[in-house]
Amino acid sequence: MYSGKKAIVFGSLGVVFGYFCHRLVLLYESLPNQPPIERLAYLLGEGQKQVLHPLWDVNFTGKSFLGFLFGLMTMGFVYLYISTGKKVYREGAEYGSARFGNSRERKAFTSKNPLNDTILSRNVRLTLLEKKTPQFDRNKNLVVIGGSGAGKTFRFVKPNLIQLNCSNIVVDPKDHLAEKTGKLFLENGYQVKVLDIVNMTNSDGFNPFRYVETENDLNRMLTVYFNNTKGSGSRSDPFWDEASMTLVRAIASYLVDFYNPPGSTKEEAEKRRKRGRYPAFSEIGKLIKLLSKGNNQDKSVLEVMFENLPNFAWRILPCEIGQIFRTIRTKHWIQ
Repeated sequence: MYSGKKAIVFGSLGVVFGYFCHRLVLLYESLPNQPPIERLAYLLGEGQKQVLHPLWDVNFTGKSFLGFLFGLMTMGFVYLYISTGKKVYREGAEYGSARFGNSRERKAFTSKNPLNDTILSRNVRLTLLEKKTPQFDRNKNLVVIGGSGAGKTFRFVKPNLIQLNCSNIVVDPKDHLAEKTGKLFLENGYQVKVLDIVNMTNSDGFNPFRYVETENDLNRMLTVYFNNTKGSGSRSDPFWDEASMTLVRAIASYLVDFYNPPGSTKEEAEKRRKRGRYPAFSEIGKLIKLLSKGNNQDKSVLEVMFENLPNFAWRILPCEIGQIFRTIRTKHWIQ
């Protein structure tokens, strides 16, 4: 790395060393009748006392001037070697170089539109976009550490949420950010989904019946449902499992036909889909309770409902339904 002070120092050393070479050449020329080897021996021995005696002698000859240039250029090459070497010296930063950045340096890490930035403090922002210059591109992951009441939510999370510049997944143990910012997101076209483990009634849900269009879809959904509701260590008679699965399948088929009757046009089905009218697993439990009948009843309420639903035989035959009901009642009687 080039430095003005360093250039002045090496320039001065070059003049001194060049003058010394000039005096050596003058002393060498003052011994004309001796062989070159004896001249060099004299310069390395007794001649050292005579080199700078007298101290100033600027009477240059042709050869002594070349000696002066040689000394000056030698120090110039030394300066270039040190300045352009592979080693990087950070003079004055031996004890660290950390400091606060100025406004010009901070501006390089922001966007032209402030809404595209993450707010770090009143005067410091970090862009969410990718910088064209890699030197100013930074990782967008941020960690805020602070004790209870330090203002992590109020001073960092909330100001960045209300910028509405991206999609957000918020973990809110205090359960108040959705209440305070949810309406703002909805008014600006966001889809807000809430998962409240404490109060599940406040949570958004997923209804797999929305994606049931054919009998195969229904069978696959119910198979997944049964496989994931069995206990890992539970053991029971497969006979009862088959009966339970068949009953649930029959009720699920009944609900699918009830909400979307067979033979409906695509326009009618699309209207029901837009209104969000779909069966639910909770309704299956309610219908199972209708399986019991009184002493003076020949059929349960559920059996009557099945018989009165038209076009239901394409899913479950009436004889199968009767066998299902008798099997389930036998199971309850034994238990």
